[in-house]
Amino acid sequence: MDEDAFTELEQEFYSVINKANDEYFNFKNQLEKLLESYFVRIHTDLFEVIEN
Repeated sequence: MDEDAFTELEQEFYSVINKANDEYFNFKNQLEKLLESYFVRIHTDLFEVIEN
């Protein structure tokens, strides 16, 4: 394998890694929002049960 082919494969590899990394952080933000709203609801329900 010549140097140009290796460099091209390496660039493609890092391109996929960067895309996966970006998708992970995008998913993390969405997951954080979902978990926050879920726990607020659960804790609100819990407090209502305790008060009753």
